[in-house]
Amino acid sequence: MSNTVGDVVVREDYQTAQLAALILELLSFCVEHHSFHIKNYLIHRELLRRVMVLVKSKHTFLVLCAVRFIRKIVGMKDEFYNRHIIANNIFAPLVDAYIRNDARYNLLDSAILELFEFIKSEDIKSLLSYSMEKFGDVFSRIEYVQTFSIMRARYIEHQDKIRDREKSTAAVESLGLVRSTGAASARYRRDLRDMDAEEEQWFSSDDCDE
Repeated sequence: MSNTVGDVVVREDYQTAQLAALILELLSFCVEHHSFHIKNYLIHRELLRRVMVLVKSKHTFLVLCAVRFIRKIVGMKDEFYNRHIIANNIFAPLVDAYIRNDARYNLLDSAILELFEFIKSEDIKSLLSYSMEKFGDVFSRIEYVQTFSIMRARYIEHQDKIRDREKSTAAVESLGLVRSTGAASARYRRDLRDMDAEEEQWFSSDDCDE
């Protein structure tokens, strides 16, 4: 990925693009078959971000290779990768490419759409929430497919469940506090009664001694 600097593809000649495509195929193989060892390598070298720069390439085959690679990462359903995608906004170039494609029915449109279909169908909550929170306004304008409207509905459903769970937790904690306070008050009253009984016994003992 030496032909990417910052967010720019430096070299756009066919030979370099072909080499980058071969490297992506090799990385995809490693992600699938050597998942434990490849994780740190990808993250520490910021390869996901650098691969997404290739989505800006003028070579369609290289753009598709980059999309297939990120699809392979998402397909692992590994929260280690998902957290990295969210923290570094990895989907941003992907969404930009989808918008630039302007709903043209071609391989790029299908590849990117299939990635979001996978997130929807597999209900990958972290990536679904990230997609809606970061790109919801953009997706709301896409009406020729139902993928994004379904994702939005599912996102709202998840958020409602989270709020309901938080309310239930707060109610349980509040009830526990009330019970704890009531138990403490009961112990205090019992202690007072015990003290009264002990004092009465002590005074009775003094009367007997006299």
